[in-house]
Amino acid sequence: MAKVSVIIRVTNESNRIDELFECLIVQTEKDMEIFCVTESDNIWLPLLKNYAIFDERIKIVEKESQQNALRTVLPLVNSPYIIMLHPSSFLNIPYIEKMLQMSSFSERIDFVYAPMRFRDEMTNEFRRASFLVPEDFSAKSADVFLNSEGLSPKFLSKADKHIYGKLLRTELVKKILLDMPEQYNDVVLFYKCLFNSREIGCTLYEMMFEWKNADPFAPASYEIKDETQKISVVIPIYNVRTSFLRQCLDSLRLQTYKNLEIICVDDGSTDGTLKFLKDYAAQDVRFKVLTKKNGGVSSARNFGIKAATGDYISFIDADDFVSLALYQKFVAAVQYETEQIDMYEYNGFRFSEVYDKPITLAFLHFGIEEWGNFYTGHFKNFREYCNLSHGTIWNKIFRTEFLKKEKILFPEGIVFEDNVFSTEAFLKAKTLYVAENYMYIYRHYGESQVNNLNHKVFDVFKEEELLQEILKEANYYDQAKYKLFDYVPLSFWLLFPRCPEDEQELFLQKTRECLNSFLPIPEEVLRKNKYTNMYNDIMNPASTVEYFREKILKKVGKA
Repeated sequence: MAKVSVIIRVTNESNRIDELFECLIVQTEKDMEIFCVTESDNIWLPLLKNYAIFDERIKIVEKESQQNALRTVLPLVNSPYIIMLHPSSFLNIPYIEKMLQMSSFSERIDFVYAPMRFRDEMTNEFRRASFLVPEDFSAKSADVFLNSEGLSPKFLSKADKHIYGKLLRTELVKKILLDMPEQYNDVVLFYKCLFNSREIGCTLYEMMFEWKNADPFAPASYEIKDETQKISVVIPIYNVRTSFLRQCLDSLRLQTYKNLEIICVDDGSTDGTLKFLKDYAAQDVRFKVLTKKNGGVSSARNFGIKAATGDYISFIDADDFVSLALYQKFVAAVQYETEQIDMYEYNGFRFSEVYDKPITLAFLHFGIEEWGNFYTGHFKNFREYCNLSHGTIWNKIFRTEFLKKEKILFPEGIVFEDNVFSTEAFLKAKTLYVAENYMYIYRHYGESQVNNLNHKVFDVFKEEELLQEILKEANYYDQAKYKLFDYVPLSFWLLFPRCPEDEQELFLQKTRECLNSFLPIPEEVLRKNKYTNMYNDIMNPASTVEYFREKILKKVGKA
């Protein structure tokens, strides 16, 4: 028996259902079953079927209509609890674990309430429906357990009244539905479950939000006119854990957009990786396995670029995976836009397997305010929004002819190569398309390269030099100089914990030298810069290595 059953009503408007699946797949609580109720003519049905192959916990229930969806699914449920989710929800990674933890404090808890945030259509910020504090239900902490008689008027007036995102005892819901009419309102169901619960768990921790407004960037439809555009997916691979690699390759094999060539560049692996890749290629002709002597990730990606025959190139890391709708959504944008797209950017989220409690950093790599007013078009004055700390390569797709014409390749022999490649492409691109969709799942774990940098942390200074050269060549250095300055204190803060202890003094010294090259720094820049406190800390002669060990390592841990 699964611990919890997740129930999702999927309609033709469920354009973010893939993002919800990704959140569910990487939940810290694995013991669940996921029911998707949908009509047989739903445009997302092929995607749902692919996800059911990708993760066996996902089950599809086809109906002629969405009416009585909950009644249809309940007889199939094999869990003591259910959670209904809206298909445009985004969940923090410990969400279901936290909800179940709340329910475990008493055998009498039938209902667990958690606040939901919504995307504000005017500001594009995420806000609670109504801000709740512990005092609203006469409590001193963010978690409380009570019966329905203990619910305060303040709580009842401020709660979001949504049945979505609440943990409900299955038997309670079955009993309540017996006495409700065929057609009912979800708010009525919310109140009936609330007031018929023996005990209620309430938490104020924000663990989910819901997209309420339509994406202003999205094409009118994600249906593909044709599959003439070919996409080359380049994956550099070296001794990757088999379970991670399988998940990565399956997320590409099961893409709803089929016209792909998946170029797996084995960079001299010494384990069973090459055989594993050849087995995949034997089953699917779209997989191409290339082998080369070990030369690093940049060398492997450049090898893949030269071999690519697609109209577009996408770069994926072998220990991550992607939404199964990624390339469908991308091609829909290509076919929808009137201008050729040189560079396409999308969002992703990161989850960690390093810490005792895996976490999500559900970050927007960019927001509307960072990238200009997209309500007036994707391509307007985007160059001025060049952000040198958002140079990740995995959230971008490039037009192949553009890359080859401009001779853009990865710098070999250093780490932090993503930023150099992305910045050069950004400054040379004529057109840019930005999508806020979370379509990449970045896995952060102990064996990954970012956690094993050691002496390679000093490559950040080589990267800085290359970025300066690129900006000067593009006649953009004066405009971007202080964006480059921003990047230095942030890099120090992130990389100091990964620097060998006997080299931390030198790393601090090199960082100060780098920052000195930007002097004098205008007062206005320091006043507006969100990293000014870090900068002042680094440049303070009293700030010793021991000081940073205490301040940084204590705060972030040596991951």
